[in-house]
Amino acid sequence: MGKYTDEQWKVITNANCVNTALALGFQIDENCKDKKAFHIKDNGGFYVWKNGSGFLQFSSGDKGRAVDLVMKTLGIKYGEALDWINGNVLNGEFKTQQQTYFTDSHKTQEKADFKLPEKTRPSNAYAYLLQRRGLDKEIVSALFNEGSIFQDSKNRNVCFVGFDKQGEAKYCAMRGTGDAQYRGEASGSDKRFGFAINGNSSVLKIFESPIEALSHATLAKMSGKDWKADTRLSLGGCVTLALEQHLADRPGYSEIWICLNNDEAGIKTANRIKEMFGDEYNLKIKLPRNKDFNDDLIEAKSLMNERGCAFQVVLNSWKTGEPIGSNNQLSAKCVELTAEQTFSRRFKNYSSCL
Repeated sequence: MGKYTDEQWKVITNANCVNTALALGFQIDENCKDKKAFHIKDNGGFYVWKNGSGFLQFSSGDKGRAVDLVMKTLGIKYGEALDWINGNVLNGEFKTQQQTYFTDSHKTQEKADFKLPEKTRPSNAYAYLLQRRGLDKEIVSALFNEGSIFQDSKNRNVCFVGFDKQGEAKYCAMRGTGDAQYRGEASGSDKRFGFAINGNSSVLKIFESPIEALSHATLAKMSGKDWKADTRLSLGGCVTLALEQHLADRPGYSEIWICLNNDEAGIKTANRIKEMFGDEYNLKIKLPRNKDFNDDLIEAKSLMNERGCAFQVVLNSWKTGEPIGSNNQLSAKCVELTAEQTFSRRFKNYSSCL
């Protein structure tokens, strides 16, 4: 249990699952007449018990308590999920969690007011993003300058801001810049408005987190492509609220690239998005070589530094499966999946994923 006492651990692991689902950005289907469970809107057979004890998703068979829901949705580990619940559901206070979002008649109450954290000089955030995450300085600086990224003064977290179509901040994801792998959201964040790197083309590329969107933009720039052309949107996990809102606010896209994580949760969500929007848009599912595009970026830069080679050499190695020198055994894992191909894998040129 690490940093939590036995009593604290019990409180966190027994957090109300209804409140947790709402904090994650899910919405309750008020038309559902089930006496024992809330149906989660736009998520098929996904139900959360009204007593807050847990959830069940019939389509995948996934079930569990609040901590399981957080791990499944955000793709994070157990300890990180405990921290997320403590910071985003229990608000850092170890007390009995009440159902704060619903009255006995199940009517939605007003959420906490949203307010961005106080800003400070971004030295920690820059070091984290450029050195530890390997992101491109030009890209990071551009987003700092426009106010989409900043460092908070209290905990030195790097903050990623999501705006509505009027340009008003509505959402803020936070990542710890220290040794602790903190992930959270500012109180009152509206998950419908995800962090985005806005472009002008008709292509929308979606990711699970801001770091992955930034990593993909960095890889695109490294390959010689214009990172500013296409819009990259973070969903804030394996939920579709930000995608639905973004498409409603910004009509005109003809093509959507689904660039979620190369794991079970990411592939399941990609499949669900394909079913939701396959009739309206040209959908392309682009998986990273590793779990996510930041892992790919770190691997590429490591190989470039180790071998003293250009990124194009790494791309060719990933494409052919031939090692760079005699000590590296690389295999091409990047695949492109279309609606017709479902999830059958085949080797592709990695640059086609950028």
